[in-house]
Amino acid sequence: MLRTFDRFLLRETAAVTAATLLVLLAIVLSSRLATYLTQVASGLLIKEVILQMLVLQAIRFLPVLVPIALMIGVLLVLGRLHQESEMAALTGCGYGPAELYRPLLALALPLAALVALVVLGVAPWAASLQFELQARARQQAQMSLFVPGTFREAAGGQHVVYVESLDPIDGELVKVFIHSTEPDSGRIAVTTGNRGHQETGADGVRYMVLERGFRYEGEPGLTDYRQVHYEHLRVRIDEPASGDVSRKRESVPTAQLLRGDRRDKAELHARIGAIVSIPLIVFVAPLLARAQPRESRYARILGGVLVYAIYMNLLGIGKAWLEKGSIGPVAGLWWAHLLFLALGLALWFHHYGRHGLTVSWRRA
Repeated sequence: MLRTFDRFLLRETAAVTAATLLVLLAIVLSSRLATYLTQVASGLLIKEVILQMLVLQAIRFLPVLVPIALMIGVLLVLGRLHQESEMAALTGCGYGPAELYRPLLALALPLAALVALVVLGVAPWAASLQFELQARARQQAQMSLFVPGTFREAAGGQHVVYVESLDPIDGELVKVFIHSTEPDSGRIAVTTGNRGHQETGADGVRYMVLERGFRYEGEPGLTDYRQVHYEHLRVRIDEPASGDVSRKRESVPTAQLLRGDRRDKAELHARIGAIVSIPLIVFVAPLLARAQPRESRYARILGGVLVYAIYMNLLGIGKAWLEKGSIGPVAGLWWAHLLFLALGLALWFHHYGRHGLTVSWRRA
């Protein structure tokens, strides 16, 4: 049974954590929305799938954002209690430091179960569905990118494409003009073609295939332009998305990762790490929130976020080591979790001494 203060601490921490999670989701989804709108403008996506993409992306972001939201929530609530001397009053009434973990664990355990459900089952499904949706939307966008009679940019502005009209019978492009700029050398190329169409290679790169035309290449200000007459020419009009292989591994079901190679093992440890991090954060965050009575409630947030960032970077480094085979799957990412736990134990003994753990836990 939770005491009155336990229910208060649980309610306040849950409310602040939920508010922080919503704010973080709004920030990251706004960034993704800007990316999707850029892809729509570049012809890599159609606007009809943006809402679905955002929902799926939000599901994939949950295992990453829930731990940091919980960390900030605990730091904010306990920081206020320390600032207003309420923790000092509670300690004087016999409310030991270890008793803080009773309501916090009542919040952390359901969150850990939710993250486990998402990261082990729902997130891979969402990633797989998102990749398939993006691939279909990319194919549909290829047909609607170049509107006759308008100039459109491609490949981040490297190409400017103009199409005079579309063939009403086969839908091919008629009278195509492409102005290309090499970003490194500054050389330009002007390509014209009587007819053309788009196609996508096996590597995901999109090409404009032109027939019977001319290509002029040279550097502005010089007279050594080269003129080429061709019957068939392929012009690459975009680049393959970076990191496709690593992102596709996010869509692999967890059961298949158990039988995979070292990169699959690294992905498995990363998913488990998202679950393990929640009880570790609940243990360390109250120790980081312990402040002086008149200290600002926000004074410890910066330090807490910095500690969390170091913890996440260690997990990222450990995952890279696992993928390269520098460490074995037995060690996995457990060494990073143990370092974070060791920090919590060091803070505990610093604040309460070597006997604080036994006495406070027995009282709790």
